[in-house]
Amino acid sequence: MPETVLRNRYPLLLQYARSNWQAGALQVWGLSAQGFGLDTIENQDKYLDYTPAEHAYVILPTGGEPVHDLSRLFD
Repeated sequence: MPETVLRNRYPLLLQYARSNWQAGALQVWGLSAQGFGLDTIENQDKYLDYTPAEHAYVILPTGGEPVHDLSRLFD
């Protein structure tokens, strides 16, 4: 779940967000703009061959598989 990742990597940021938002108003979503690292030549070529919309995805606050429909962020 994205909130678990945030809690493990940036606990003070999560604590700050929780202290400044009402309990039901805070949702933590995962977002990947490219879907993979650009540390290899193969991935760099892959990134250039397709549009960013084909690589990007979100992880819902409830966790689960990546969703490639970025409009879910605006529901």
